[in-house]
Amino acid sequence: MEQLEEDMAGMYNLQDELYTILYAVGDAPTSPTEDELTNMLIGVIDLHKVRYEKMWSSWDQFQKNHKLVSDNVETDRHDLGETNPYSGSGWPNDFNSAQDSEPMR
Repeated sequence: MEQLEEDMAGMYNLQDELYTILYAVGDAPTSPTEDELTNMLIGVIDLHKVRYEKMWSSWDQFQKNHKLVSDNVETDRHDLGETNPYSGSGWPNDFNSAQDSEPMR
C-alpha cells in the first residue's frame, strides 16, 4: 500500500510543475523562449504519463498482493478504454452526455 500511496501522491507533482512554468512565463527575470516553453510543457506531459503508468503498476501489484484479483485472470489496464486517458478515448468521467443532463439542485 505504501508504494501505491507514494505513486498516487506523485501525481500531485503536476501542479508544482505547472506553477514553476507559470513563474517562468510571468514572474521570472527573463522569459523563456517559445522553444523553451514548448520543451518544458512536453517534459511535464511526458513525466505525467510516466507517473500515471507507475501508479497503475503499483495498483496492479497492490491488487495481486491483497488478492483483489484472481491470479489466473489477466487484467490489462489498457483494455479499460476510457479509464486510460492515454488510450486516445478521453479522460475518465469525460462523458459526452453531461451537457444533456439536468443541473444539480
